[in-house]
Parts: sequence; structure tokens; C-alpha cells
Amino acid sequence: MKRLIIVLIIALLVVIYALQNSDTISFKFLFLHFECPESLMLIGVLLIGVLLSLFYYIPELSAKNKSVKMLEQKIKELEAKNKG
Repeated sequence: MKRLIIVLIIALLVVIYALQNSDTISFKFLFLHFECPESLMLIGVLLIGVLLSLFYYIPELSAKNKSVKMLEQKIKELEAKNKG
């Protein structure tokens, strides 16, 4: 619940920022040139940050899940051995 409240507060702050900063900005990257509202650029950068965080976190989560499954299997084996 605490995490949801924090996410909602951050989302509200982003919306307020987006409404207050509707000026058009230029963005150059290599040979590409974009012009878009500042708020759209902010949302794009936030999304890229979220995606990069997920790409970093997913392998770690997968490794932890694998470890948990292996330990659960070991517990079952030991419980079966203990009963027999």
C-alpha cells in the first residue's frame, strides 16, 4: 500500500510538471532532430529509465526465483527423508 501511494504521488507530480511545461524543445541525437513539448520529452525519458531498470532487475529476479525453487525442492526432499 505504501508503494502505491508513493507511485501515485510521483505520477501526480509528473502530471503537474507536464501541465506547467508545455513549451516546445529541440532534441538532437546524431543525425536526428526532434521538436516536441517538454512534457512529452520528460515522459519519454522516464519510460526509458523504467525500461532500463527492468532490464537490470529481471535477471536478478529470475536468479532469485530459481534459487527459491531449488531450496523448496531441497526442503521437500529433507522432509521426505525425515519421515522415512
